[in-house]
Amino acid sequence: MDIKQTMQQMMEESEQEFKNQFNPQSDKFHQGSQVVVPLGGSRIPESMKSEYPENQGEIQNEENVSYGEEYEKIQNLRNDFLNFKKTISNIPKIHEQNLRQNQNDKENKEILKILFELEPLTQKVLQSEFKDRYEGLQATLESSKGEFKNKEDLTDFGFKIKKYSANAFTDAGKLLDKMKKIKKEKQKEIKQ
Repeated sequence: MDIKQTMQQMMEESEQEFKNQFNPQSDKFHQGSQVVVPLGGSRIPESMKSEYPENQGEIQNEENVSYGEEYEKIQNLRNDFLNFKKTISNIPKIHEQNLRQNQNDKENKEILKILFELEPLTQKVLQSEFKDRYEGLQATLESSKGEFKNKEDLTDFGFKIKKYSANAFTDAGKLLDKMKKIKKEKQKEIKQ
């Protein structure tokens, strides 16, 4: 036999073996198992063993390790800084919309709502260790209650808000570094 005939014969045998897996009359049908496999994936045939465990879709949570009260305080403060950043950045958008469409009453209600949401966050920011970076914040927020007659004033206001927003993001990063340090120390203690 030459190589071509051998290859042809091997391909035919392989194809026949493949077809026999799906032929109910063959003894190779599902490797001889006569149990019907239901639709919908509720049961996997025995012939389709997997290298993955049965519960691969289930996420196994780590044990809830408490890193201490200080860690939780820092984590809450960090979340407050991130919420402050997210909320304060909405004010210039509303004022810009106000300037473009001259819708003072509706927009002013939205500003007052945002300022109400910001009040507790602002207090936490102003009482934090980073309070020096937020000088003038109260005055800036107070000025947001008014309306801006021209684009230049709105741009100046937007830059002030952006500065506070960027500071909040930077400070949240510093708090995250503190959290990582505490977590690392606690993990060292647990291993020892």
